[in-house]
Amino acid sequence: MSNTDNSTPRQIPLFQAGMRPRQWWGVNWYLMAALVGSCSVTELFSIGLKLWLVAVVCPVVFFFGLRALRSFSRRDPHFFHVYWRAARYRDYYPAKTSLCSATQVARRSWI
Repeated sequence: MSNTDNSTPRQIPLFQAGMRPRQWWGVNWYLMAALVGSCSVTELFSIGLKLWLVAVVCPVVFFFGLRALRSFSRRDPHFFHVYWRAARYRDYYPAKTSLCSATQVARRSWI
């Protein structure tokens, strides 16, 4: 028999992949790529230039950075998106004449 009780609202589960951020080792994918890329380039240049202290310190910095980014991601899984939106925020946006046109600049000959 089917349940025809309409007193309770129908619940539909949301697809989790649409809401869950992409993570790699528990860190947002973009932040992890930046960390791995910067440490890899630093490591390659330090070995190539025979800067052995930097070559030893770089993996230590990587693991401390990984730990910090993991703690940020645990507290707020969408940390990167919130930070990026705040970083790109501007108090003033130039006015536009219509929705699709670029900002108009008056020529000197018109004034």
